[in-house]
Amino acid sequence: MKVTLGSASGYLITLALTPVLSRIYGPAAFGISATIIATISVFTGISTFRLEVFAQRTPHDDESRALFRGALRAAAAWGAALTVAGGVAFAVGSTWLWLLVGVLVFLSSLQLVGGAMLTRRRDYTTLAAANFGQGAGTGVSQVGLGLLQASPLSLVLGFGVSRLVWLIPLWRNRGTSASGAHHTAVPASVRRDAGLAGASALVNSLGGQLTVLLTSALYGQIEAGLLAMAIRLLVSPLAIVGQAAASASLGELGRLVRDGASNGSVVVRRAMRDLALVGAVPCVALAVVGLFFAPTILGPEWTDAGRMMALLAPGTLLQFVVSPFSQLLNLTGQTKKLLVWDVVRVVVLGAALTLPWALGAPVLTTVGCYSAVLIPLYAWMAALVRSALLALPTLPPDPR
Repeated sequence: MKVTLGSASGYLITLALTPVLSRIYGPAAFGISATIIATISVFTGISTFRLEVFAQRTPHDDESRALFRGALRAAAAWGAALTVAGGVAFAVGSTWLWLLVGVLVFLSSLQLVGGAMLTRRRDYTTLAAANFGQGAGTGVSQVGLGLLQASPLSLVLGFGVSRLVWLIPLWRNRGTSASGAHHTAVPASVRRDAGLAGASALVNSLGGQLTVLLTSALYGQIEAGLLAMAIRLLVSPLAIVGQAAASASLGELGRLVRDGASNGSVVVRRAMRDLALVGAVPCVALAVVGLFFAPTILGPEWTDAGRMMALLAPGTLLQFVVSPFSQLLNLTGQTKKLLVWDVVRVVVLGAALTLPWALGAPVLTTVGCYSAVLIPLYAWMAALVRSALLALPTLPPDPR
């Protein structure tokens, strides 16, 4: 709960600054930056190959250090490759902002590795502070940079600046990360699982960003900007809180796996209950605000963004409650099931976004269809999580 509250507090600061942001930036600027940030988010999951998740289940500190180092090296390699790809995109006529994608993917990956290191150490106070810094820092940075220059660059840089907060815990815990004294290699069995987990993370991230990417491609930058504002107000802050809760829960579940305990279902059930309580209030409140007060609060050009918030609320709430525990499938060796779910999710969400457009439906109808299909998808994920929990007591002991 401490981690969740820290993240929620940062979210409230960003939420309070949104009316200022909506008057600094227009929908078109939001649309351009949202497309770039969505691309960054797609590659953030695979950038570490989920090695930071596998580090939670090993009882050996040397092995966990090797896994954290491996995650950072993989993120750096992805960052370099994506910088080259961004240069190619710029060379063929795209905006030069694509040159920043590689660096920002690496910065975003620091949250995954830093959060995992802190949860393994059970340093939830620092984890809560870091999540607060990222949550609040996004809004503060984008407002400050926007006052200097209201452009998509300011929005993209503000996204990256807020991730710098993770350098602090990484430096303080460098003895258990990339600069540790031990050089244990990543076990071959983990490398095999990491390939599947990385592919699953890529597909999962793609599914999460399809709304912005396809809306931009099908409806244009202004509609994408309106959707990006709705996501910023409702989905993204809840995702930050959910990711914080996931980090804490994975740390506790990893400890239970290492200790051979059998009360994982209790831990997850309580965490889901807490998330439901935390998420229900902003989902309902923002849906009401979006329907009736968006033009007053954000400005008249953002009216449809408020309607999109209301449409997104039902599916977003279930996603918020269930999604943080999807990595439990990796933790318990059920990576293939997670990959199958991720692939099905991308196909279903892609259909929900493209079919209404193909039939000539307006963007609001498309957003409503997207939100509706989230409900059965995450009900299925909840069932998979329950199955993984039943497997926890029977996990084979570590042979070492």
